[in-house]
Amino acid sequence: MVEILRKHGLEQSQVMEHLSWMCDVYGPRLTGSTNLRRAQEWAVKTFAEWGLDHPRLEEWGPFGRGWRLDHVCMEVVGDNPWPVLAWPK
Repeated sequence: MVEILRKHGLEQSQVMEHLSWMCDVYGPRLTGSTNLRRAQEWAVKTFAEWGLDHPRLEEWGPFGRGWRLDHVCMEVVGDNPWPVLAWPK
């Protein structure tokens, strides 16, 4: 059994592919964000494709407003201040 699990883990694992979807495609998944909703929908669809019975999202309670970045301002402060062109990832 150990050999079977080891072979599957080393040769047939899809962990990195799924991790890539969650990290690279959907990125940060803050509670209430659009990325979280898209990642949840992807997970439900993927579980259904695997043959799991009735994958679904369940409500866990009220959260309030979602997250969205509207403006970023970064500056170096001190004797010689200057603006920094930056965008948070």
